[in-house]
Amino acid sequence: GAAASSLAAAQSARRKHSTGSHGAPFWRAHRRISRRPPLAAKAQVRIGKMLIDANRVDEAPVELSAVMNDFANRPRAVKRARVFLIEVAQRRGELTKADTDARQLLADSAGDPEFQIWARTKLAEIKVSQGRQLETLSELEGIVADAQASFPEPCNWARVLMLNILSDKYMPQRALDVADAIVADHATGRSSDEQLATALIWKGRTFLKQNDFASARDALFTALALAGSSHPYMAHYFMHELGHVFRRDSDDTSHSQLH
Repeated sequence: GAAASSLAAAQSARRKHSTGSHGAPFWRAHRRISRRPPLAAKAQVRIGKMLIDANRVDEAPVELSAVMNDFANRPRAVKRARVFLIEVAQRRGELTKADTDARQLLADSAGDPEFQIWARTKLAEIKVSQGRQLETLSELEGIVADAQASFPEPCNWARVLMLNILSDKYMPQRALDVADAIVADHATGRSSDEQLATALIWKGRTFLKQNDFASARDALFTALALAGSSHPYMAHYFMHELGHVFRRDSDDTSHSQLH
């Protein structure tokens, strides 16, 4: 009765914030699911994540905050929303807020090892953003060791972050080994298309540093196919990287012909 009316009013208000090409499909899906309370919280989190994936980070907090307001009795959905709110702060460059929120999530997850892993991974991402790559590498190795058996999603995001560091610091064989672990997890459904695509771009960069242009192109073309229309900002980035590979390959070929 009253609770349902209140939730419907809140959803109607939030719908005004979800305009654009993705808004209508989000809300059509949500309206279908909202009559099934066990799924409604997950649907609300998913809406927020889809907005992040569409690079609509100014709209995502409205949807994710609604999880706390409308589904406080779903603690795992609430923590999941908090993870994505930390990601929003990171993308906005609000690293102090992201750090504070991640530390609070870590403290609030004392009896929940999965979200402790998530909080530790977010704190590691923030350190890397602050230029503290090498000191973070051992922490990431610890996260992967603690997470790989039971929590593949944060485990593979930790691996992606390791790839960032290993490629940047030119540790090619270690980078390729970590990328291959993500590829192997994808084959068994333990890593997502987004994680695999992100891993492949670092793999492509590693091959490029070794002047292995064919392998770099293969990795980046596969990443581009995986990103597709679901992650348009990633697809644009991969196209840029592919252009860089082709330019390097062309320059190298021209130089060889001159000699």
